Amino acid sequence: MATKSTAKESAKSSKKTQAQNILKTNLPPVVFLSKVDKLNRLTTGKLAKPGFFGQKAKNPSSDSFDDQELEYDYTSIPGAVRNLTTQWDKINQKWAWYGTYNDLHRIGEALSLRDPKTGNIIMPEEKSLTNPSDPFLNHHDFFASTFMRGGKIALHADIPLEEFFIRTYMGNPEIKNPMLNQSSITVAGAELAIWSPQTETKIRKEKVEEEDSAIEFLRNMSVDRQLHIAQIMQPTSFDELTGDNELLYMELRDGFAKNTAKSSKFGGSTWQSRFLQLAQMKDAELHTMAQIIDAKSKRAFTRKEGVYHLGGLKLENTKNDNDLISYFMNPKNMDMWDKIVDFLENFEK
Repeated sequence: MATKSTAKESAKSSKKTQAQNILKTNLPPVVFLSKVDKLNRLTTGKLAKPGFFGQKAKNPSSDSFDDQELEYDYTSIPGAVRNLTTQWDKINQKWAWYGTYNDLHRIGEALSLRDPKTGNIIMPEEKSLTNPSDPFLNHHDFFASTFMRGGKIALHADIPLEEFFIRTYMGNPEIKNPMLNQSSITVAGAELAIWSPQTETKIRKEKVEEEDSAIEFLRNMSVDRQLHIAQIMQPTSFDELTGDNELLYMELRDGFAKNTAKSSKFGGSTWQSRFLQLAQMKDAELHTMAQIIDAKSKRAFTRKEGVYHLGGLKLENTKNDNDLISYFMNPKNMDMWDKIVDFLENFEK
């Protein structure tokens, strides 16, 4: 029969296990670390020909962190091997880490890394993540234990060392990570991506659903609405679309509804997402927006210092087409809207 102390210890152990499992629930069971192909990233945003990443070991005896460098191998040579390492987050000036100190401490207990000089176990401290010379995070095993072969590596959350690297690379804001909400500016030049099969499947499913929705809107759209949207979004072939309904439909289908490329004139949104936004607007809104872009195409605006001007007056925060539309759709700028109407009426005379 179990004693009270045994039962208490068992309950304590069970709670500890549950707590550890809860800490792990925010990680996918398996993630992949790979290189983002430069050309493919610019065109489709997909992963291709994963490459390699390495980092020189940090000398813990040095107070300077300048001697640590990031190394990239752009060659993607089949069979090449590179080591995974700890990552210094240059943006936030701390060690890259996705999770809490408790996660780091738990992993530290599981790894039981030893000081090569004294043989004593080294454990992370609460200040470790902000200390560039921290002996735990600069341990040799983090630089010479896990290797990327063939340009891609699978990391498993139930293996302590691999969980460490998952949290390390997920915590680096300069690595592309579709599992998190990231700034497109921060990851614009990312050479590495960390992703999970579950996330990729979810993203693909969402993309299919968005395209299906866009196509359905287009099928039920009048020619007038199609023309307004084409005028607002301004494809290079716009002048050829008026008077040819079949060509207009094909342009909206292939150039808008199916197009997931991003555009600066939509503030970084994709052609598809912008089309979906417009497809759900009222006719009167589309008509007004089309007039604004029509005025722009007829050179009603001048561009100075990165923003648009009308009649010598600066239109605040108008860096792209979306900004222009937002400006004139604002009731506070109704007096400026009258200038647009006058311009278009005089242009037609």
